[in-house]
Amino acid sequence: METQLRQQQNLYAAVRNDRTGLAKSLTESQDEIADLKGKLRVLSHQFDQLKEEVEAKEASLVKASQDQFQLQKEKDEVVGQMDIVKSEVKQMKKTRAETERSHQVSYLSFYVTGQTRLHNTLADGERAIEIDTRRS
Repeated sequence: METQLRQQQNLYAAVRNDRTGLAKSLTESQDEIADLKGKLRVLSHQFDQLKEEVEAKEASLVKASQDQFQLQKEKDEVVGQMDIVKSEVKQMKKTRAETERSHQVSYLSFYVTGQTRLHNTLADGERAIEIDTRRS
């Protein structure tokens, strides 16, 4: 009887230690996600600033081309460069969205795995207690 009690106490301690470890891991992951979100906000702000700068430069080029027809060729080259920049911006948006989705999927996968492990550990503990209770 005393051995069973020690076993149950040891099992409870193991479950508690597992839960504590999982909670710590979850907190660390949440902190990391918050840090990454902060970095993403900074990058997004920088991106918006660069986008505004690009739009301002484009407006300036259009006005200059209206004033000086001789600069038409140079304007065409700049517009070509702008297409490249827009394509890069579009790719950056796509990459950013994919990165966000990837982080979200990773976080959710980690969270679900942790919760599943915790659930399984608790269920195993409950089964062990139930079996011990039936034996008593």
